[in-house]
Amino acid sequence: MDVSPALLTDDGVFAAIAETEAALRALHLRRLRLLAEVLRRGLDTDTYRRVVRADPRDLKRWTAQVNLFLPSLSPTGQPLPPLHPATGAVLGELSDGHLTELARAISLRLPDGSEEILVEAARSVEPKAVRQLADRIRDRAEQDQ
Repeated sequence: MDVSPALLTDDGVFAAIAETEAALRALHLRRLRLLAEVLRRGLDTDTYRRVVRADPRDLKRWTAQVNLFLPSLSPTGQPLPPLHPATGAVLGELSDGHLTELARAISLRLPDGSEEILVEAARSVEPKAVRQLADRIRDRAEQDQ
């Protein structure tokens, strides 16, 4: 039974918030898996977008997350690991915002080991902090060249 927030203790409010956020992250992972199946089957992504009433930018972002972080199949049907397994391993723990920042960081072509550092950070900080850390890693790598 869903209890009115007004009836919760202070700790109960924060517990409910944490529970809700975990559910949202799990639902986002489900969204990505379903989108992956739409893409695998070659179904019309415009129909997908209309069904979920998503902005085209959201669909583009989610498609990038699917391509980078979910396992796929080879043309012969063999399972392939995610292109970025460090992120793929914790998908259900991260928000859409975190995954967006991790995808952005990957596009920066950071030094080896950066993804793991960013994923670990993403597990405990907000997406903006992941972006800032990625930028700092990039800036440091450029200075070292």
